[in-house]
Amino acid sequence: MARPILLTALALLASTPAAAATLHVDGASVDPIEDGSVDHPFHTIGAAVGAAASGDEVQIAAGDYPESVTVAVSVTVVGAPDLGTRIVPTGAGWTLSAIGIEVRSLLFDGTTAAPGAAAVTATRPFTLEACQIQDRRIGVKTQGVDGAATVRHNRILNNRYGLVLYDSGDATYVLVENNLIVGVGGGLGVYAGGTRWRAKHNLISNAAAGIYHRRDPGEVLPISYVWNNLITDVTYGVYGNGVQAWELVLLGNSLDALVDTSGLVSANEYATIHDGCDAPADLPSPPDFAPGGGCVDGGLFGADPDGSAFDIGPYGGPEGGSWGEGFACVGPHLTCPAPTNRGVWAWDWKEVQTAAGRADVVAFANEHGVTRVYLESEALVQDDPASLSAFVELAGGSEIEVTLLFGAPEWALDAHHDEAVALADAAGAFAASLLGAAPVGVQFDVEPYLLEEWDADSVAVGDQYLGLLEELGSTLAGSGLTLEAAIPFWFDEHTSTYDGSARPLSELVLDRLDSAVVMAYRDTAGAMVAFSASEVAYAEQIGRPLTIAAETNCISPAVITFCEEGAEALEEALAEVAAEHDGNAGFWGTAVHDRIGWASLSP
Repeated sequence: MARPILLTALALLASTPAAAATLHVDGASVDPIEDGSVDHPFHTIGAAVGAAASGDEVQIAAGDYPESVTVAVSVTVVGAPDLGTRIVPTGAGWTLSAIGIEVRSLLFDGTTAAPGAAAVTATRPFTLEACQIQDRRIGVKTQGVDGAATVRHNRILNNRYGLVLYDSGDATYVLVENNLIVGVGGGLGVYAGGTRWRAKHNLISNAAAGIYHRRDPGEVLPISYVWNNLITDVTYGVYGNGVQAWELVLLGNSLDALVDTSGLVSANEYATIHDGCDAPADLPSPPDFAPGGGCVDGGLFGADPDGSAFDIGPYGGPEGGSWGEGFACVGPHLTCPAPTNRGVWAWDWKEVQTAAGRADVVAFANEHGVTRVYLESEALVQDDPASLSAFVELAGGSEIEVTLLFGAPEWALDAHHDEAVALADAAGAFAASLLGAAPVGVQFDVEPYLLEEWDADSVAVGDQYLGLLEELGSTLAGSGLTLEAAIPFWFDEHTSTYDGSARPLSELVLDRLDSAVVMAYRDTAGAMVAFSASEVAYAEQIGRPLTIAAETNCISPAVITFCEEGAEALEEALAEVAAEHDGNAGFWGTAVHDRIGWASLSP
């Protein structure tokens, strides 16, 4: 009986595919051994791609690589952060000829390359993301791609033709999304011929035509969609050469040049192609086009030939930002603008018991870039849940999150744990009762070091505090609310053996939370970053989002608050802190204590 079992096991082992490998490339390496490991990287991209198997990832170190590479296996090719990997092709550029190739975070610089070649030519389905392609005749070219392809979050600069899309299959399409295509001079932003494609949320500028869509005589094109793009500083916004009106549908774009209709075979069908916000009744809209309330008249550049003003879609901009933001900056391998997450403590819970007070708090948050309000909620959750619910709903309408805030030092002691646990239980019940917007979490601002017992035995009180956090976590489990705490930056200087070995109290606290706010109360960005460094590092290690907070109330000593420095200095410091931790998985954003102090700051 053992033999069939053994054979089955061997068969299972034989059918298990090999794990994907990561191959490293470093052009500066002089190591005679090249096996693709971190210690012995390949010296060229071509060597790494040649050694790669399907599913592998090729990671390229920063530096210049004068290589024209053909990628003929389904791999992911990733450059160094901040476009530090510069590709300077010596001839025809790169060719992607296998299904499913992904290329990210590379700078293709064509200044020394053959001028007539494309930087990247793809003949099979592919993804090109978070790259910069510049100074070529053609930036990206697709030729006969017979499956879905994606070009998104790229900067395509100073090429005669930004994108050239040729003869893709009818059953699939090329998605062109959130790209910055500028500086093509007398050329074309996007040249499409015989291709089914979709373009959304792109900025196309400085070209003879933003989009040139060609149809050969006798050819029947599949429907292509162009929606919510900004096309500016061009002679023609969209130029159709021989295109039947129904073959190209424009929805909710912003154009500063007329759509040229002279090349349309059926000019009387221009109403089908004019830049309106709703697809014609006999044509489907793109599956993810959501005008949400009809047309918004941009009124920017005059009238269409059909007499209507140029229109902008109601959400007519790139996801996550207004025009000029978000392009080529949402990919995983680029340095993007500093996170905009920002919290504020609001201790005066009575403010939200009136409609006017709720509106004031939300207006303050909007004016100061606040995305999360820590609202003192002990009395509200117990005695006035209706006002609390109304505030959560109003804040949600402005995309502002609400965290329920509770705080008392004595809750750290075993004798008072039940008081805090009861509030956590009440918070969970409150959240469960809501049908609309809900709070995102609960913050317990329990500061045990304010107790006399801490002065007598900080280790014992710290251990009781850790026990409280464990009880709170158990209580909130399954509620949909995160558990957060506000902690001082110096908790890393205290040690505890609560888990059996001596460890910093800050780490033990973070282990028991979903997130934390570090009260890094100093009046310069450098000090705030320095004093919270160990907490941020550990948060990144364990995957916890950490917030770094500043103080604004006028308290002593002056070094811990921005009371004297003022609002401008605070804004500059918060921006510097956010920039310092940009891209750090252990950093959520910044916060300010508190709303009253912040509002009282001098300019």
